[in-house]
Amino acid sequence: MASPSGINDAKYPEVGYEGTAPMQPVSLDEPVRPKYVEPKPWSAGLFTSVFAAPMTCITALFCPCIVFAQNRRDVNFDANHNNGTGADCLLYCCAVPCSACGCLGCLGASARSDIRSKYDIQGGNMVVDCLSHTFCTSCSLTADAVEISTHSKTA
Repeated sequence: MASPSGINDAKYPEVGYEGTAPMQPVSLDEPVRPKYVEPKPWSAGLFTSVFAAPMTCITALFCPCIVFAQNRRDVNFDANHNNGTGADCLLYCCAVPCSACGCLGCLGASARSDIRSKYDIQGGNMVVDCLSHTFCTSCSLTADAVEISTHSKTA
């Protein structure tokens, strides 16, 4: 028997293809929302982190390239790859002579941005991060290390 549209109903049943259940209606009253993760504040401030990890701060004061490389390694850790610290340490050492033009601050701000995005941390921006890494390098590197260790303990 043919329908008004000219399609044979016996050939095309209403419930769908053979062996499949009819489609369920979709509710338009409740929209599907993506899961939202509330951004968290930094676990320690720029200067309070100095007291939270004094040895890290001393290392960052005298050898900031080591703390920078360790932070990068810990943020970008991938169990499938060997994440050494040599390249990041060398990159930081090369940026030190250019610190007057802001290279060091931009490098630190990039690392801090990675920390912020990985751990869903609110507040701050690239300009503030660049200034803090330029004018208070050891405090910024220590704050980054404290944040990473806080999140690695909870994970």
